[in-house]
Amino acid sequence: MKSVLESYFYLLVITLIVIFSIDLIMINQRVSKINSLARYTESLIEINGEEGFKMAEELASKNNASISFEYYDSTEDYLYYEYTINYRIIAGSFKINKISSLEGLVRYRAYKK
Repeated sequence: MKSVLESYFYLLVITLIVIFSIDLIMINQRVSKINSLARYTESLIEINGEEGFKMAEELASKNNASISFEYYDSTEDYLYYEYTINYRIIAGSFKINKISSLEGLVRYRAYKK
């Protein structure tokens, strides 16, 4: 009887570890996806210029996030914008349900007319 209870306890502990691990993996995947989105957004805007802003907003909405841009600075050749990506992180077993944000800087060539 002792070995059955002991086995049940170990099974319960392992099950909890697996459930918590799956939640942590899902959180990590979400954060990694948003980081990839941020790097892709930077390249997208640098290549496409003004049109890239709209493309980045569409891409963010497809990934259940929102992105906003704010003018930051300019040089002779480039315009710089600061962006903020807001996204939700949810983990059931840890009772996490919060909005997180990622900030960065994006640039594109300022063409002289």
